[in-house]
Amino acid sequence: MGQIRSSTRFYNARHEARNVTPEHMQCLVGACPAIYETKQGNYLVVGKQVNPSDVGLAGKVGEGEVLVKVPRELIDAKQD
Repeated sequence: MGQIRSSTRFYNARHEARNVTPEHMQCLVGACPAIYETKQGNYLVVGKQVNPSDVGLAGKVGEGEVLVKVPRELIDAKQD
């Protein structure tokens, strides 16, 4: 499963998600916070999993959902 570079964006051929992480925050090696946009119009966010109780959000995260923490800049500077 490779990635194809098109302009300044990456398209994952298998999952049809493109990387919309700000270029200056993209990792070249290893894993780091990231945002991907799907062709279905959803975002996939990679971040550190957080326990909802630790941040006062107990009961706000449903079954099958997880709460993730990412740097604010990741979302504020997201590529369009």
